[in-house]
Amino acid sequence: MAADLRGRKQSEHRDCGDVRFFIWTVDIDAELLQNAVAQKTLLFKQVSNKIQMKTLFLLLATALCFVQISAQNTIQQQTSILIIKAEDERRFDKDLQELLKSSDAKTRRRAVLASGRIGDEKAVPFLTEMLAKDADAEVKAMSAFALGEIESGEAGDALLKVLETKDASETRARAIEALGKIAAANPKNTKVELWKRAISDAADFESSRRPSSDKKTVLLCLTAVLRAKPEAAETVAAKFLIFPDARIKADALNVLARLRVKNEVVNAQVRQLLSDANGEVRANAARVLGGAEDKSAFDTLLKIAENDVDGRARVSAIRALSNLKNKDAANVLLNRSEKLLSGYKLTKVSNPDEKSELLEISTALGQILKGSN
Repeated sequence: MAADLRGRKQSEHRDCGDVRFFIWTVDIDAELLQNAVAQKTLLFKQVSNKIQMKTLFLLLATALCFVQISAQNTIQQQTSILIIKAEDERRFDKDLQELLKSSDAKTRRRAVLASGRIGDEKAVPFLTEMLAKDADAEVKAMSAFALGEIESGEAGDALLKVLETKDASETRARAIEALGKIAAANPKNTKVELWKRAISDAADFESSRRPSSDKKTVLLCLTAVLRAKPEAAETVAAKFLIFPDARIKADALNVLARLRVKNEVVNAQVRQLLSDANGEVRANAARVLGGAEDKSAFDTLLKIAENDVDGRARVSAIRALSNLKNKDAANVLLNRSEKLLSGYKLTKVSNPDEKSELLEISTALGQILKGSN
C-alpha cells in the first residue's frame, strides 16, 4: 500500500486542490496519509450519493486532524527538548529568549521556569517585563517565582510593585515568596530592609483579614518571614497561631521553632496548642517549647511523650524533654521504652515503627541523666 501510494504521488498531488495547504507534513507516514487524502478527494467528483459524500468528507476531516495533531506534538516535543538542553547547560540564550515571546502561554510559562532554574541574571529584565505585562496570569505568577529562583536584587522593585495590589492572586503570593529568597540571598543590599518590611506588611495584611485570608498567600508569607527574618519575625508569625486551619498553624509553629524563639508571650500561645486536635500542630508546638526550654510546659510534654496517639507529637515531645533536662522525666521515658521494646520483639518487619522512638528515648535519657550518679 505504501509503495503504491508513493508511485501515484505526482498525479494525485495535482488533483488534491487546497487539501495540501491544510496538511502539515512532518514525516513519511504523514506524507503517505496526505496522498491517501488526495486520492479520496478525487472521488468527490464521481460521487452522487449524499451519504457516501458525507462519509468521504468525514474521512478527509479526520485525516487532516490526525496530521495536524501529529505535527503539533512534534513541535511541542522539539520545544521541550530545546528548553531541557538549555536548563542542563545552564544557558540563557537567544533561543530561550525567543520562547519567552511565544504566542503559546504554556510555552512561555515553561521557558520562564527554565530561566529561573538556569539562574542567569541576564534573564531578569525579560522576566520583570513579563511579570508586569504578560496577559496570562499563570505566566505572571511563574515569572515572579523565577525571579525568586535567580535571587537578584535587580528584581526587587518589580516585585514590590506587585505587592502594592491587595488581591489574593497567585502572582502576589509568588512575589512575596520571591522577595523572601532575594532578601535572604542579599543581606548587604541597600534595599534589604525595604524588602523585609514589605514581607512583614504582607503577612500583617493577611492576618488582619481573617477569615478571608488567602491560604496559599499566608503559607508563602510564613516561608518568606523564615527566610528574610524581618524585625520581630516571631511576632509576625505568632499572629497565625489563632487561625483555624491546621496547616497554617503548623507552618507558623515551624517558623517559630526554626527561629528558636524565647518569647514568653509567644510561648504562652504555643503551650495552648499542645492540646490541638491536629498531630502535626502538637508536634511543632513541642518543638517550639523544647527549643525555648520552656520549663512550664514540662508536665504537658511528658504526657504527650507517654500517651499521644501521633508518633510525630511523641517524638517532638521526647526531644523537648531532652532539652529541659528534668530528671523527673526519666522514669516515665523508661516505662515507655519498656512498652515499645515489648512490641518491638513481637514485630516481624526489619525496621518497625518502635525502633526510631526507642532511639529517641535513648538519646533523651542520655541528655537528661548526664552527670547524675
